[in-house]
Amino acid sequence: MKNNCIFVAEGRHDFNRLKNSFKDIFILTTNGFDINSKLLDRLSLLSLNNEIILLMDDDKTGNEIVNLLLKKIRECIVIKFPNKAIEDTVDKQIKEVITPYYKKPLYCIEFDDLIKLKLVNDKSSNKLRNKIIDKLNFEHGRVNLFLSQLNMFMISKTKLINIMENLNE
Repeated sequence: MKNNCIFVAEGRHDFNRLKNSFKDIFILTTNGFDINSKLLDRLSLLSLNNEIILLMDDDKTGNEIVNLLLKKIRECIVIKFPNKAIEDTVDKQIKEVITPYYKKPLYCIEFDDLIKLKLVNDKSSNKLRNKIIDKLNFEHGRVNLFLSQLNMFMISKTKLINIMENLNE
């Protein structure tokens, strides 16, 4: 059985709209058709243990993105919104479409764990976090993105500690 649902949307506006409806949703964006190999590899790896759900506009760009992603991710669910509808659809309609596929995420690590491990709120936390991000081939960004990626990849607190201990090797 797959652990979590990872939703993939086209852009930042779609990301924000979905986050407004589902606060704890795991979501990645393709930034339109600007999909890089790092994102494709990340999605391919995530698809091994997670359900991947593509949320795309039913237009030329959305269809091209779906076709490109399906080459890398064989098992996924595709939900297409009428042309630009995800931008125009009210939150209630988005919830109706996504709710059947949504599962409450399984969390391995919580924000308090990052504090205890000195990965936030410490003078060296940013440097340490960036080393971990580079080692895990994660996307650089804010702490919440880091935490979300740790949980998407089901990295336990024990595994994170092990990674931290082996950073200098």
